Amino acid sequence: MRFRLGPVPDDLGFNPCVGGWFRLKQPGLGWMMLMVLPVSVLLVVALSSAWAFVLRMYGASSAIGGVVTPAVAGLLLLGCAGIIVAHEAIHLLALPHFGLADDTVLGFWPQTFTPYVSYEGETSRGRQIAVGLAPFLVLSVAPLVIGALSGWAPLWIVIVGILNGLGASADLVGVALVVWQVPTHGRVRSKGLATWWRVPV
Repeated sequence: MRFRLGPVPDDLGFNPCVGGWFRLKQPGLGWMMLMVLPVSVLLVVALSSAWAFVLRMYGASSAIGGVVTPAVAGLLLLGCAGIIVAHEAIHLLALPHFGLADDTVLGFWPQTFTPYVSYEGETSRGRQIAVGLAPFLVLSVAPLVIGALSGWAPLWIVIVGILNGLGASADLVGVALVVWQVPTHGRVRSKGLATWWRVPV
């Protein structure tokens, strides 16, 4: 695993012109943000509604009250940072060799204030989908299912699940693009922000 400060690296060792690679049709960064925005809103509404239903089912109040003091605001910021770290760590663990291979890049892009995990090796379509979905399933869906089955729903886990859903919206859009365009037995590889795929002969 390598660490990088800057944008997602352009894998110079990968030449998509060789080996029958096709570029995944992806919107530019601006259009991607426009696609992600409604998905973010839908996820927050859906997760909030689902948690409200679970809380009502077990006789708990779904209201969140209190005064936002500087101390509370600081804790919220620390909590958001923790969610981001956990989110990227789960991406990392879902990669081949649990993200410890030399092909894995863990980075931070200061200009966009974005942490990221990039894998420069080739993966299966299924692994690519699993890496994209893992943080959403672990931090947002799993706690909701556990809460629905057991009634365990502390406020912090509800907030983590909802905020992570907000952050996972770009991942879900990316997964949808792979599902719609890459054949079942396809292989996937990244080069910078671009994604390429092929079907092995």
